[in-house]
Amino acid sequence: MFTFDDSKVFTTCQQEPKGASIVDVSGRKEIKFIPIKGGRAGGMTVDGKYFMVSGKQAVVLIDTSTNEVHKTIKGFPGGGGNFTCLPDGSKCYVGLRKDNSVGVIKMASLELIKVIKTGKNGNRLYLNPANTRYGIFTNESGKSETVSVIDTQNDVKVIDLETGLGPHNVAFNPEGTRAIISTKKEEVATLVDTSSSDPSKWDIITTDIDSAVENNGVRWVPSPVLKGCNERI
Repeated sequence: MFTFDDSKVFTTCQQEPKGASIVDVSGRKEIKFIPIKGGRAGGMTVDGKYFMVSGKQAVVLIDTSTNEVHKTIKGFPGGGGNFTCLPDGSKCYVGLRKDNSVGVIKMASLELIKVIKTGKNGNRLYLNPANTRYGIFTNESGKSETVSVIDTQNDVKVIDLETGLGPHNVAFNPEGTRAIISTKKEEVATLVDTSSSDPSKWDIITTDIDSAVENNGVRWVPSPVLKGCNERI
Protein backbone atom coordinates (compact mmCIF):
# COMPACT_ATOMS: atom_id res chain seq x y z
CA MET A 1 0.00 0.00 0.00
CA PHE A 2 1.18 3.51 -0.87
CA THR A 3 1.68 6.24 1.69
CA PHE A 4 -0.52 9.28 1.08
CA ASP A 5 2.37 11.18 -0.54
CA ASP A 6 3.18 8.18 -2.78
CA SER A 7 6.78 8.17 -1.56
CA LYS A 8 6.75 4.68 -0.04
CA VAL A 9 5.02 1.34 -0.41
CA PHE A 10 4.33 -0.94 2.56
CA THR A 11 3.60 -4.58 1.83
CA THR A 12 3.50 -7.93 3.58
CA CYS A 13 5.13 -11.18 2.54
CA GLN A 14 2.85 -14.23 2.50
CA GLN A 15 5.80 -16.58 1.99
CA GLU A 16 8.88 -16.87 4.19
CA PRO A 17 10.35 -14.74 5.55
CA LYS A 18 7.10 -13.34 6.98
CA GLY A 19 7.02 -9.64 7.74
CA ALA A 20 6.64 -6.16 6.26
CA SER A 21 8.68 -4.75 3.40
CA ILE A 22 9.07 -0.99 2.92
CA VAL A 23 9.93 0.20 -0.59
CA ASP A 24 11.17 3.63 -1.66
CA VAL A 25 9.15 4.54 -4.75
CA SER A 26 11.56 7.00 -6.35
CA GLY A 27 14.56 4.73 -5.83
CA ARG A 28 12.56 1.59 -6.62
CA LYS A 29 14.27 -0.39 -3.89
CA GLU A 30 13.49 -1.94 -0.54
CA ILE A 31 14.70 0.29 2.26
CA LYS A 32 13.66 -1.85 5.21
CA PHE A 33 12.28 -5.27 6.10
CA ILE A 34 10.63 -5.87 9.47
CA PRO A 35 10.38 -9.57 10.44
CA ILE A 36 6.96 -10.39 11.93
CA LYS A 37 6.08 -13.91 13.02
CA GLY A 38 3.09 -15.06 11.00
CA GLY A 39 2.81 -11.64 9.33
CA ARG A 40 1.01 -12.39 6.07
CA ALA A 41 -1.61 -9.61 5.64
CA GLY A 42 -1.56 -5.86 6.05
CA GLY A 43 -3.64 -2.71 5.83
CA MET A 44 -3.34 1.06 6.18
CA THR A 45 -5.19 3.10 8.79
CA VAL A 46 -7.66 5.68 7.49
CA ASP A 47 -5.31 8.57 8.30
CA GLY A 48 -2.31 6.80 6.76
CA LYS A 49 -0.38 7.06 10.01
CA TYR A 50 0.13 3.34 10.53
CA PHE A 51 0.57 0.27 8.38
CA MET A 52 -0.94 -2.66 10.27
CA VAL A 53 0.33 -6.23 9.96
CA SER A 54 -1.66 -9.23 11.13
CA GLY A 55 0.79 -11.67 12.69
CA LYS A 56 0.64 -14.69 14.97
CA GLN A 57 -1.73 -13.72 17.80
CA ALA A 58 -0.74 -10.07 17.41
CA VAL A 59 -1.18 -6.97 15.27
CA VAL A 60 1.92 -4.88 14.61
CA LEU A 61 1.54 -1.16 13.87
CA ILE A 62 4.35 0.44 11.85
CA ASP A 63 4.69 4.22 11.83
CA THR A 64 4.71 5.19 8.14
CA SER A 65 6.74 8.34 8.77
CA THR A 66 9.58 6.74 10.76
CA ASN A 67 9.40 3.16 9.37
CA GLU A 68 9.59 1.88 12.95
CA VAL A 69 7.27 -0.40 14.92
CA HIS A 70 5.02 1.88 16.98
CA LYS A 71 3.19 -0.82 18.93
CA THR A 72 2.48 -4.53 18.98
CA ILE A 73 -1.06 -5.29 20.11
CA LYS A 74 -1.12 -8.73 21.72
CA GLY A 75 -3.85 -11.03 22.97
CA PHE A 76 -5.42 -12.06 19.67
CA PRO A 77 -6.58 -15.70 19.63
CA GLY A 78 -5.55 -16.02 15.99
CA GLY A 79 -4.19 -13.93 13.14
CA GLY A 80 -3.24 -13.72 9.52
CA GLY A 81 -6.43 -12.16 8.16
CA ASN A 82 -7.05 -8.88 6.36
CA PHE A 83 -8.00 -5.46 7.73
CA THR A 84 -10.96 -3.13 7.25
CA CYS A 85 -11.29 0.20 9.09
CA LEU A 86 -14.45 2.22 9.62
CA PRO A 87 -14.55 5.42 7.51
CA ASP A 88 -14.21 7.60 10.63
CA GLY A 89 -11.13 5.66 11.69
CA SER A 90 -12.52 4.81 15.12
CA LYS A 91 -12.20 1.03 14.78
CA CYS A 92 -10.43 -1.48 12.59
CA TYR A 93 -11.41 -5.10 12.06
CA VAL A 94 -8.93 -7.92 11.45
CA GLY A 95 -9.62 -11.49 10.37
CA LEU A 96 -8.43 -14.12 12.84
CA ARG A 97 -8.20 -17.14 10.58
CA LYS A 98 -7.37 -20.01 12.92
CA ASP A 99 -9.79 -18.75 15.58
CA ASN A 100 -12.66 -18.46 13.08
CA SER A 101 -13.37 -14.92 14.20
CA VAL A 102 -12.81 -11.20 13.66
CA GLY A 103 -10.96 -8.94 16.10
CA VAL A 104 -12.05 -5.37 16.83
CA ILE A 105 -9.33 -2.77 17.46
CA LYS A 106 -10.14 0.57 19.12
CA MET A 107 -7.86 3.01 17.34
CA ALA A 108 -7.94 5.76 19.97
CA SER A 109 -6.20 3.47 22.46
CA LEU A 110 -4.74 0.94 19.99
CA GLU A 111 -6.11 -2.06 21.86
CA LEU A 112 -8.14 -5.16 21.13
CA ILE A 113 -11.62 -4.59 22.55
CA LYS A 114 -13.61 -7.56 21.26
CA VAL A 115 -13.48 -10.82 19.34
CA ILE A 116 -16.57 -11.80 17.32
CA LYS A 117 -17.00 -15.46 16.38
CA THR A 118 -17.81 -15.81 12.68
CA GLY A 119 -17.01 -18.91 10.62
CA LYS A 120 -14.12 -21.07 9.42
CA ASN A 121 -10.95 -19.20 8.42
CA GLY A 122 -12.23 -15.67 9.09
CA ASN A 123 -10.64 -13.31 6.60
CA ARG A 124 -12.07 -9.85 5.96
CA LEU A 125 -14.99 -7.47 6.57
CA TYR A 126 -16.58 -5.62 3.62
CA LEU A 127 -18.71 -2.60 4.55
CA ASN A 128 -21.98 -1.69 2.86
CA PRO A 129 -21.30 1.71 1.18
CA ALA A 130 -24.86 2.90 1.81
CA ASN A 131 -24.70 2.14 5.53
CA THR A 132 -21.25 1.33 6.89
CA ARG A 133 -22.71 0.21 10.21
CA TYR A 134 -23.20 -3.18 8.55
CA GLY A 135 -20.89 -5.36 6.53
CA ILE A 136 -20.29 -8.86 5.22
CA PHE A 137 -17.41 -10.84 6.71
CA THR A 138 -15.95 -13.63 4.58
CA ASN A 139 -15.03 -17.01 6.02
CA GLU A 140 -12.89 -18.34 3.22
CA SER A 141 -11.96 -21.86 4.27
CA GLY A 142 -12.31 -24.49 1.58
CA LYS A 143 -14.79 -26.13 3.96
CA SER A 144 -16.83 -22.97 4.60
CA GLU A 145 -20.02 -22.03 2.81
CA THR A 146 -20.99 -19.02 4.92
CA VAL A 147 -20.43 -15.32 5.27
CA SER A 148 -21.31 -13.43 8.45
CA VAL A 149 -23.21 -10.14 8.61
CA ILE A 150 -21.59 -7.87 11.22
CA ASP A 151 -23.05 -4.88 13.08
CA THR A 152 -20.08 -2.54 13.62
CA GLN A 153 -21.94 -0.30 16.06
CA ASN A 154 -22.60 -3.06 18.58
CA ASP A 155 -19.81 -5.33 17.30
CA VAL A 156 -21.97 -8.44 17.04
CA LYS A 157 -22.73 -11.02 14.38
CA VAL A 158 -26.28 -10.57 13.09
CA ILE A 159 -26.70 -13.65 10.88
CA ASP A 160 -24.80 -16.10 8.71
CA LEU A 161 -25.65 -16.46 5.01
CA GLU A 162 -24.98 -19.60 2.99
CA THR A 163 -22.89 -19.06 -0.15
CA GLY A 164 -20.87 -21.13 -2.54
CA LEU A 165 -17.79 -22.92 -1.20
CA GLY A 166 -14.89 -20.76 -0.01
CA PRO A 167 -16.29 -17.18 0.00
CA HIS A 168 -13.38 -14.78 -0.45
CA ASN A 169 -14.11 -11.25 -1.75
CA VAL A 170 -17.25 -9.09 -1.68
CA ALA A 171 -18.32 -6.13 -3.82
CA PHE A 172 -21.43 -4.03 -3.16
CA ASN A 173 -23.21 -2.00 -5.80
CA PRO A 174 -22.98 1.78 -5.16
CA GLU A 175 -26.52 1.87 -3.74
CA GLY A 176 -25.68 -0.85 -1.23
CA THR A 177 -28.67 -2.95 -2.27
CA ARG A 178 -26.76 -5.89 -3.73
CA ALA A 179 -23.51 -7.68 -2.92
CA ILE A 180 -21.68 -10.21 -5.05
CA ILE A 181 -19.34 -12.72 -3.41
CA SER A 182 -16.56 -14.68 -5.10
CA THR A 183 -16.26 -18.32 -4.00
CA LYS A 184 -12.79 -19.75 -4.62
CA LYS A 185 -13.66 -23.43 -4.41
CA GLU A 186 -16.50 -23.38 -6.95
CA GLU A 187 -16.89 -21.97 -10.45
CA VAL A 188 -19.75 -19.75 -9.32
CA ALA A 189 -20.38 -16.51 -7.44
CA THR A 190 -23.11 -15.63 -4.94
CA LEU A 191 -25.51 -12.65 -5.18
CA VAL A 192 -27.05 -11.21 -2.00
CA ASP A 193 -30.01 -8.86 -1.54
CA THR A 194 -28.78 -6.24 0.95
CA SER A 195 -31.55 -3.69 0.36
CA SER A 196 -33.23 -4.02 3.76
CA SER A 197 -32.28 -1.56 6.50
CA ASP A 198 -32.55 -4.56 8.83
CA PRO A 199 -29.50 -6.74 8.07
CA SER A 200 -31.19 -9.79 9.58
CA LYS A 201 -33.38 -9.68 6.47
CA TRP A 202 -30.49 -9.72 4.00
CA ASP A 203 -30.97 -12.78 1.84
CA ILE A 204 -29.32 -14.89 -0.85
CA ILE A 205 -30.67 -14.32 -4.37
CA THR A 206 -28.57 -17.02 -6.01
CA THR A 207 -25.39 -19.01 -5.41
CA ASP A 208 -25.13 -20.00 -9.07
CA ILE A 209 -23.69 -17.09 -11.07
CA ASP A 210 -21.23 -18.50 -13.62
CA SER A 211 -17.65 -17.64 -12.76
CA ALA A 212 -14.12 -18.86 -13.33
CA VAL A 213 -11.98 -21.49 -11.64
CA GLU A 214 -10.49 -20.23 -8.35
CA ASN A 215 -12.40 -16.94 -8.73
CA ASN A 216 -10.88 -14.51 -6.28
CA GLY A 217 -11.30 -10.75 -6.64
CA VAL A 218 -14.63 -9.21 -7.58
CA ARG A 219 -15.69 -5.68 -8.58
CA TRP A 220 -19.05 -4.09 -9.25
CA VAL A 221 -18.88 -2.35 -12.65
CA PRO A 222 -21.63 0.06 -13.78
CA SER A 223 -23.29 -0.53 -17.14
CA PRO A 224 -21.05 1.10 -19.77
CA VAL A 225 -23.30 3.85 -21.12
CA LEU A 226 -21.80 6.44 -23.42
CA LYS A 227 -22.18 9.88 -21.92
CA GLY A 228 -24.64 12.03 -23.84
CA CYS A 229 -26.18 9.25 -25.91
CA ASN A 230 -28.55 6.35 -25.45
CA GLU A 231 -26.38 3.68 -27.05
CA ARG A 232 -24.86 0.98 -24.90
CA ILE A 233 -21.45 -0.39 -25.78
